[in-house]
Amino acid sequence: NETLQRKLAESETKAEECHELLKKAEERRLEVAALELLCRREQREAKEAVEVAVADLEAKNGECSTLAVDLVYAKAQAAALQTANAQLRADKEGLEGRLQNTQALVAERVSERLDMDRQLAAVRD
Repeated sequence: NETLQRKLAESETKAEECHELLKKAEERRLEVAALELLCRREQREAKEAVEVAVADLEAKNGECSTLAVDLVYAKAQAAALQTANAQLRADKEGLEGRLQNTQALVAERVSERLDMDRQLAAVRD
């Protein structure tokens, strides 16, 4: 009888140990499930952050493309302005030369006219 009671007590102790182990296993399972949920949420947030970053990079890429086109246009405009400036300088030099020639011609004509006026005055006197 004592042997049976001792075995029964041992069985009850083992049953309690098993129950405690099952309880701990369930707690661990719940912890793992909570961690899995947390991981999924963090993965979703990370995915969303990556999507936002990709969209931002695509927008910046579009801006860079626009800026590149603007830069090419500005360089073409600058080259055209440099060409126009060179042409204006050449035209100015040409006009300055013509002005000098015209001034010299006018001075020569005035001198001739003054000579003629002097000669005429001398003839009249």
